Amino acid sequence: MGLVELQYGIETPHRIGLQLQKNQPYSLLIYIYFYCQSSDNPEEATAPLLPYLVEHILKLPKSFKPPAYIIKALWLVFAMSTISNGSLESLGERVYLEKATDRLISMLYPDPSIYYTHNPALLLWAFTSQRISHCVRLHVLSQWFKSEDSLPADLTTQPIVWELLLNILIQCNDKTIVGNCMEALHVCLEDGDDDSRQDFAGLIWSMLPNVLSKVLIDTEYQIDTNICHFLDLATTLPPLEIDQIVCLKTAVLITAIFSKNLPEHCEESTKHHYEYVCLKLGLYLLSLSNSQNDNRVLLTYTNRVGFLQSVLAAADSTNENVSCAALQLLSYVIHYFTKNNYQPKSVLQIQTHLIIKTLKRDSTNERGASLLQLVYMVLNTGASSPLALAYSVEDQPTVNIQCNALRALMLRIQLMLCCRDSKNQSTAGWKTLSSIFKHAIVTKNDTKLIATLTSQPWTHTLIQFQLTQDLTPEFLTFTQNWLTLLKITIKKCQEMNKIQHCKQSLVIKTMVLMKKNLIAEGALKEISEKVLVIVDDILEDSKVKY
Repeated sequence: MGLVELQYGIETPHRIGLQLQKNQPYSLLIYIYFYCQSSDNPEEATAPLLPYLVEHILKLPKSFKPPAYIIKALWLVFAMSTISNGSLESLGERVYLEKATDRLISMLYPDPSIYYTHNPALLLWAFTSQRISHCVRLHVLSQWFKSEDSLPADLTTQPIVWELLLNILIQCNDKTIVGNCMEALHVCLEDGDDDSRQDFAGLIWSMLPNVLSKVLIDTEYQIDTNICHFLDLATTLPPLEIDQIVCLKTAVLITAIFSKNLPEHCEESTKHHYEYVCLKLGLYLLSLSNSQNDNRVLLTYTNRVGFLQSVLAAADSTNENVSCAALQLLSYVIHYFTKNNYQPKSVLQIQTHLIIKTLKRDSTNERGASLLQLVYMVLNTGASSPLALAYSVEDQPTVNIQCNALRALMLRIQLMLCCRDSKNQSTAGWKTLSSIFKHAIVTKNDTKLIATLTSQPWTHTLIQFQLTQDLTPEFLTFTQNWLTLLKITIKKCQEMNKIQHCKQSLVIKTMVLMKKNLIAEGALKEISEKVLVIVDDILEDSKVKY
């Protein structure tokens, strides 16, 4: 059969079908192979060839394996014919098709990749029969992702495809394949329904202990993008509930892994990605276990030597995502620890001057808000916190050093509160200022320290500034606490020094301004009224006419 006849023969496929019944129709297969890749509509031409291809494959002796280039051509032509032909309706025809599929698959081993042709037909064919093994599908998908980052729409909602993509993610070492696989998987998750996503989440989380165990026992301890992507998926798809044993095992493994020193040659971007997903996973585990009233994950975090130290070190990361995740995890550890009335076996110290330095550097971003939240948790929980503020590098700092450190911390927070860009910072800032007063009262029980902190002039400036902004419950709560302590401080000062405030004093000016600008109405009526009562008391005690 000549080339001209072949060209016209495509239009009359039964003629080509007859030629396929010859013992070795290699030239014909090669021609059809290239035709499939160059034609605008190869499906129309190859669909009628399917019965002849089935017959040809089944006639081949089981012990015979065609040359590699013929297997390559036969695979693509057979795949395209299979997905294009919808006329095999009888049971007998379908049985023969399955047998031919099985026979073709046996030709592909041991390495299907060498016979792969980059064509969507091959990818779609891989999911047309249950006889096609996961091994073949994995090879096809891996080859596909060498140059593509998406899948045909027909495949994106199939759970079996998601599972295979997960296997590629775990097993493959090619960064291009892994990256494209992740892109495709994200699209699959977007296209899938909620039930499918939850089932997939359950699969991922059930695999976590085994995956992390392999990382932990890795003698070379190489951090690659695979584990980062896998943990990323786990945190993106948290299950509604999880077996407590799986949760605990995962927590034990993540603390052990995170406590190890990262390899020095690890790329910075990979290191940051790895730290972030580990911390985020740790946060999810803590939340999931707490929702099931199980404190073993919490105790794993606090008892594992080096874990909280590593988390605290990550809080100073140059990457904001890593830093915020670390700060949030520490805050939740303190919250749940004190909620359960545990007493720390050892206390991890955070240097106050480093906090101030960080707040100065990150005065307008999310890291600043997360750090404020942590400081609030530390100060608000007192002596039962597994973390504590250190005022100096000295073991026993003097009262003046402690006082100066808290004054500096207050000033830095108050300067941050003058920034109007972050609502989160504003909320955390006012709560943290209130916690400083509580810390001075409950933990330090130092009246001189309380008087010093209460009497700082910049607090008046901040209050006056805030009265021109939208008022919040956190601001009014702080104001109430501050005024209560200020009232006591003023009274003691008057008793000791017999001195009254004049009309031009900063205290009186602030009280008058609050009385004029603070309106007790709406949702903040109750707290506003309490603040105004204290304002009236201070003005009355001062005996100043205004």
